[in-house]
Amino acid sequence: MILVKISLSLFLLSLIVLIFFICRFLIEKRNQVIDETNKVVINKLPISDTIKNTNDLLSLISDRIDDAINEVFQEYLILNKKYNFVKLDEDIKKIAESVFNGLNKDMIILSTSELMITDEYIFTYIVMTTKLRVLNYTKNWNDFYYTTDMDVQK
Repeated sequence: MILVKISLSLFLLSLIVLIFFICRFLIEKRNQVIDETNKVVINKLPISDTIKNTNDLLSLISDRIDDAINEVFQEYLILNKKYNFVKLDEDIKKIAESVFNGLNKDMIILSTSELMITDEYIFTYIVMTTKLRVLNYTKNWNDFYYTTDMDVQK
């Protein structure tokens, strides 16, 4: 009888130790999964990478603005005619919308944690950069047009 009680006590002790190790294993596994999930969700980049990503995006947008301006003003270049400033607001809107609609907004929203700017700033940047570049382009084009036109008249 004593032998049975000792055996039963050892069995229960072994069972308790086994349950303890299983719980400990499961807790460690859970912590590993949490750590891996946090790495994926947070995915913090060093500040230098964040600055580089931001500059790369703004550079891409600037290049696309230049391409869109060239597309709109190609007619004036080919026909060698002056730019009508009455269409200025319409052309700025057309170019800014073209550039903005050409961006993959889902990617920008997902990557804002990797950028130093917000998606609202990106839209403002597109509009302001487009406005300044179109004004500069049209001024230079009309100056060139009037200069060459004066030379032809002489």
